[in-house]
Amino acid sequence: MVKTDQDKTKESKGWMDDIDLESVKKVSELNILPTLKVNYDKVNNISDVYNVIVLGLPTLTMFADNNQYFVMLIEHNEVIYQFNCNGKSFRFQLATLIEKKFKGIPDNLIGHTIQISKTMANINTPAFKGKAEVYQVSLIQ
Repeated sequence: MVKTDQDKTKESKGWMDDIDLESVKKVSELNILPTLKVNYDKVNNISDVYNVIVLGLPTLTMFADNNQYFVMLIEHNEVIYQFNCNGKSFRFQLATLIEKKFKGIPDNLIGHTIQISKTMANINTPAFKGKAEVYQVSLIQ
């Protein structure tokens, strides 16, 4: 007897019987990707360092919490991640890199590898004064 596509679907669905498939559909429409987070250890003054390929520029994206955040698509170890780049220090460093290395043309960064890390810095701006974690962004290739 030949199995139909419907028979195959019934057989494979057993592991999804206790999952709310309407919720699955809603979440899949959100196009959620794994998030890459850069951590900074204040005690030991050590930062995660990631070399990533830029797949897209920062874009305002609506999240499930109904807030918008700047997110960019990157690739690390052959996995596509979304990187929350809402931090103004990251976007400032990225814009500076684009101005310096790509004559201010943001699209020219796509496809290149950058290194992202954090450090502690003294900030002295009208909006903030004191020590804070800031991003470091460098062009690798």
